Amino acid sequence: MVIVAIIAVVVSFLSFGFSIVAFFKSQRTQDKMFNIEQAREKDRQLAKQSAALEKQSAALTTEKLKLEPPFYKLNINNFGASEARNIKVTLNHMPLSKFPNISPNPDANYTIGPGSTLPFRWKTSLILSPPLYAKITWSDDSGIDGVYETTLFDPG
Repeated sequence: MVIVAIIAVVVSFLSFGFSIVAFFKSQRTQDKMFNIEQAREKDRQLAKQSAALEKQSAALTTEKLKLEPPFYKLNINNFGASEARNIKVTLNHMPLSKFPNISPNPDANYTIGPGSTLPFRWKTSLILSPPLYAKITWSDDSGIDGVYETTLFDPG
């Protein structure tokens, strides 16, 4: 009878120990699930912000440099959803205003709307002949200054 009582006490302590271990494991699992849910919510918020920022961003690129003798033509295109303002173009690390015979006026403060193109033309010369390193900077509604860099090769 004493042995049965001792076994009953041992079993009850073991079951109490297992229940404590199970409680702490469930708490740890619950904390992990909470952290995962917080991370998902943060990702959702970042995706919303990114989508909103994309709607406010301009995306400028250049077309292949075209040769229309005796001129080179460089088209700057806006594929973004926003207007690009304060557009500045440099070729070979120098502003366009340093080169002669560029039209339109490279010093002007240009704006390109979504889906629009800004063409620059200049007479072929040794000073401005491909390959050219081109850098375009602009501002838009996103508040983040845009930069596009590329190397333009001889159209041939």
